Amino acid sequence: MKLSTTMIKAPISGISGISCISFMAALLLMIATSSVRANDESYLSLAGDVPLAPSLHEMADLAFIFDKPQGRIIRMVAELPTRSTTTAEAAAVEAGEAIEAGEAIAAGEAVALFYRRNLPNLGWQAVAGAKPLTFARADEVLYITIGAQEVVFEIVPARP
Repeated sequence: MKLSTTMIKAPISGISGISCISFMAALLLMIATSSVRANDESYLSLAGDVPLAPSLHEMADLAFIFDKPQGRIIRMVAELPTRSTTTAEAAAVEAGEAIEAGEAIAAGEAVALFYRRNLPNLGWQAVAGAKPLTFARADEVLYITIGAQEVVFEIVPARP
C-alpha cells in the first residue's frame, strides 16, 4: 500500500495550535518538576543506591572505585558539619527520627541514625553490633566510619 502525504498530515492537522502549545508547556513543566524532585535527595556519586545524609557534603576528589572479578570496591568521603552538636529538632530532620525536645545529639550520631533508618529501605541490612557502622546485602558490605570531621563510605564484596 502506498502512503500519500495527505494520509500522514491528516492526524497532525487535526490538532489545534493552542492544544499543541498546551501539551508542550505541560511536558516542559513535568520535566522541570521531576528534575527538582530528583535533586531533593542526593546519593553518593559512585554508589547510586546509598543516599547522602542531608548534613553531609561529598568530597568527590577523594572518591575511587576499583572493579575486580569478586565485585567492586568503592571508597567515598563526605565532610561532616563543623558544629559539634545540633538541636533535637535539627537532628530529627537529619535523621528522620523523633527525638525528644530539648535533647542534644552529636552531628555524627544524627548521621548514624539517618543511615540506620534509611538503608534498610534500599536493601541494606544492618549488621548488629559491628564497628564501624556496617550494612550488608547479597553481594556487598557497606562500612560507614563516622569521624570528627568526615564520614567514610566503603563498599566491598561480601566475604563467602
